[in-house]
Amino acid sequence: MNSDRRVAWMIGALTLGWSACFHHTRDWNSASRLLLTHALVEDRTVDVTRFVAVDGRLVRNPPTRDLASPDRLHFFSDKAPGQSHFGAAALSPLRAAGIAEDHPPASDFVASQPEKISLRRTDWLLTIATSGLAAAGSAVLVFLLLRHWQANQCVASATALALAFASPMQVYSTLYYGHVLAGFFAMLAMFLVEFQGGRPLGRNFLAGLAAGLSVVVEYTMATFVVAIATAGAVSAMTASPEGRRSAAAGLAFLLGGLGPAILLGWYHWRVTGDPFTPAYRYEIQLDFAAVHAKGGGIPLAAIQAGAVWGLLLGSSVGLVLFAPAVLWSVPGAVAILRFRRRPGETILFASLLLLMAIACFPNWNGGLATGPRFLVPILPLLFVAVGWAWHVCSKSTFGQALLFVFAPIVVGSAVLNVAMNAAGARKPFDMTIGEFLNAASQAHDPHVIDWATGLFNVRLAFELSLALLFVFLAVVVALVLQRSRSDAQAV
Repeated sequence: MNSDRRVAWMIGALTLGWSACFHHTRDWNSASRLLLTHALVEDRTVDVTRFVAVDGRLVRNPPTRDLASPDRLHFFSDKAPGQSHFGAAALSPLRAAGIAEDHPPASDFVASQPEKISLRRTDWLLTIATSGLAAAGSAVLVFLLLRHWQANQCVASATALALAFASPMQVYSTLYYGHVLAGFFAMLAMFLVEFQGGRPLGRNFLAGLAAGLSVVVEYTMATFVVAIATAGAVSAMTASPEGRRSAAAGLAFLLGGLGPAILLGWYHWRVTGDPFTPAYRYEIQLDFAAVHAKGGGIPLAAIQAGAVWGLLLGSSVGLVLFAPAVLWSVPGAVAILRFRRRPGETILFASLLLLMAIACFPNWNGGLATGPRFLVPILPLLFVAVGWAWHVCSKSTFGQALLFVFAPIVVGSAVLNVAMNAAGARKPFDMTIGEFLNAASQAHDPHVIDWATGLFNVRLAFELSLALLFVFLAVVVALVLQRSRSDAQAV
């Protein structure tokens, strides 16, 4: 419907625009991916040695130490390559248009210092073109899938906006990490499988492609591939014609995922000489190497003590603290199971598998993070379940009362995530939220209010600029919800 398209465009534009309102300093995670992006475009290689070493020797203060080096002469990003490759697709036209800058080599000792390149315009543009665009796409797909299932338009809009602003996805849409982009491809895969119409085998092929790309961006999304394939296999096990069609769709899905698998194997081969061994196996940072140097480089051991509690309910990065709306995903997933079995199973399997996998990481808390950053890729799927639960509740007077009571909690989580974003986004795990925000009041990464007031040579206190951010966001979100409500009433 035209109404849905208008609201979807508004949600996408608002989410993308919000990601452009922040520009964060580089850290090792983002710098490692950015160096690979520049190497792919400027040098047509995955080797980032030129940016971190001179004559085969790592400089004293390189832009990042999130690096891998099998021979200690050539250096590579230690990350999954997907974010960097999609960033390269954006960098090429930006560079051709003269908008983006080349990256200084390590041999330029002054220009390549981390403090000199930490707030480059090119980093900001690449972040918007990848993480920001993926966040917008995820929110739009959540809205469209809920509407496809005939959910109330206002509820679908509120769900998409809650994902975009009342969860850690808001923060990671402003960082050059792979979490949001991986989540977008997972959401796209489920959307393609669920959307009725067109050629089903073609849609399942594209769904497999999207699911495979989510793994190229974030290795942990292999859990999502297992989940969606398992849910499909359960459908295919029936002896009915529908089951046989599901088997054909499953084959198309696997064929779609073959391309990303080959790309990932090729990248591993270029870095480590083995298509099945990731760069993590050859970390140069000693404390990282102590964790990753064994086996295949990805340390899945026994579940770490306190990890599940910390990821879900902990006071430092707990998901329920930063996105309390996910509490609704449990009844929502159960309701979806009764309505459409396969997506319900996909959401449940994917969430549990990813949670268990991350809980097995020695560094499950993410170090510097807003919320449980390794769980961010599953948020779009969880919010589909949230939205369906809200839709079911909206049909009864008692359910509407529950939603009314819970609404301030969602707004409060949006306030928290905006504050964390304005404070620099990356809180040390052992620091309280209050301590982090207090430290940010002295020095914080720039955002749109700082840029606007800077035009008049005015520097506002952190608290005042943060309040203005809240007002700005509240106004634009209210406009989207009002438009959605008006369209729904018109229909």
